[in-house]
Amino acid sequence: MRKIVLMILLTLVNSNAVAEWTQVGSKNQETDLTLYVDYETIQKKDDNARMWSLVDFETMQEEKTEPFSAKTHHEYECKNEKIKQLFYSLYNESMGGGTMTYSNSDAHEWASVLPKSQDEVLLKIACGKQI
Repeated sequence: MRKIVLMILLTLVNSNAVAEWTQVGSKNQETDLTLYVDYETIQKKDDNARMWSLVDFETMQEEKTEPFSAKTHHEYECKNEKIKQLFYSLYNESMGGGTMTYSNSDAHEWASVLPKSQDEVLLKIACGKQI
């Protein structure tokens, strides 16, 4: 188990240097966040797709002023419009920079994607649907 977690962490450290983050949508003024995807990470198999995304926060929640970001690896069930989180990590700087302050590699259960949500945007990109 330790080897798997170490491999994931090393992959994340290495992938940040070469990731091609593309902004999708405009900055959300209510939450001070901007959503990015790495199109190079899209992997499709049958009716499922996997992709990395990044959420960049302008200001940290709970009244802190330092920027931070979160990277997520999701799997998408394209036909039934479902999503499953595979990996999640927080960083103390914007755009996945700085130190990883938290990570979780426990796969979640499948969940329905809500219309007009951030997850719907990501599902459409990963599955190659019209946005």
